[in-house]
Amino acid sequence: MYKIKIISSYCMPALLALSLLLYGYYDRTQEVTDTIMLFKKKVEANSTGESLLNGQSDVQSGNSITHLIRFLESSTLEVKEGDGVVQKVDINEGFVRQKLFEIWLGNSFYIAAMVMLPYILFGSRLAFSGRIKLSPIERLETTYTNWWMKFIVACVIALGWVYVLNSTGRGESTLTQFLIKVDFSQHDSIPVFIQSMGMAPVIAGFLGWYLYMLTYFFSKLVHHDVVSARVYSLMFKKFLFTYGIAMIIPSVEIASSAVAYIQTGQGQSVLMFFIGYFPLAAFSMLKEKGLKLGGDLKTDTGYLSELPGISRWQVLRLEEEGIDNMAALAYASQKRLREGLLSMATILNLWIDIAQLYVVVGHDAYQKLMKRCKSASGFINKVKQADAEFVKYVQEQEIGDADEICRLLERTFGDKLIAYGD
Repeated sequence: MYKIKIISSYCMPALLALSLLLYGYYDRTQEVTDTIMLFKKKVEANSTGESLLNGQSDVQSGNSITHLIRFLESSTLEVKEGDGVVQKVDINEGFVRQKLFEIWLGNSFYIAAMVMLPYILFGSRLAFSGRIKLSPIERLETTYTNWWMKFIVACVIALGWVYVLNSTGRGESTLTQFLIKVDFSQHDSIPVFIQSMGMAPVIAGFLGWYLYMLTYFFSKLVHHDVVSARVYSLMFKKFLFTYGIAMIIPSVEIASSAVAYIQTGQGQSVLMFFIGYFPLAAFSMLKEKGLKLGGDLKTDTGYLSELPGISRWQVLRLEEEGIDNMAALAYASQKRLREGLLSMATILNLWIDIAQLYVVVGHDAYQKLMKRCKSASGFINKVKQADAEFVKYVQEQEIGDADEICRLLERTFGDKLIAYGD
């Protein structure tokens, strides 16, 4: 019973966002029904015999509206049935509402699946994983953390998929899909941009962002790392970055002929897809790689990749918790980190211990010191145990006065120092 409650509680923000968005989408289909019936009345009331498309009406003639008027002016609808039988059906309000409801219902199932997938997976892992050392009550309590950010991300996913399926806008796309659904168009394909205008950069960026999010979430599932909810803040930050770039790209002029393809709509969409898919957290890793290739290994804050045994996934996971360098790790709240990084709890203490020593002595001194001592607690233990050989080594390598470094470590970190040796 607790497991079901945990899953339900974890999915609640997504369910609420989904309900609000799908209700709004349904409301638009009702507006489209009214539009269709209004055009039908105008067609029936037109006694001149001249098409409404000839400029005698105030109707806006977009692609979907143009097709709709031409369609309604034909008076009847041909519906193909089995064995090649063709039946004439009058376009009445009940018929239109039924067709649009079918479209809304089909799209709603698809959108619901895309929105609920990450939440159901995370909630199930949190409820059933034996590797998470939390009681059922503690697991339930974790489902309430970062609740509003979970809700916002779910809204982004739901609205994004609404526009993936209705790429020309929920109103106009519903008109187009109505025509497709009633067999007016010979090319029955959804979303509409597959058969017509192409994918907008914003939609392409959203798809890249969504695929990256799924990839990242699945990697967290593999590590049973579903306790911390800060991942939703990271995903929303990345979405804002992607959305901002998508707004700017169409107005940027690219002079180089080698990348002239990017100036086209299709090229911009392809570029935005890869920008959305590229991990925002990896930018710092690329910067680090570039500096290392350039020979600049010195830094005041230190790179996380210098920690022993750390993987790319673990670097990204620390950045998710707001830790992007050695200094941030050394001064971070250890309690908060351990609660969010249960899957790394064993090695986390060692990394914090190393970061504390690194920050105090600096990059160059630490490179010399790590041959004899890697961590702050190890340094303090050696000094307090009067390890003459170690103290002499520190002095010979011009690292500094061992006693002073020991006092500086204790004053700087105090009760944050890890209580074990090197």
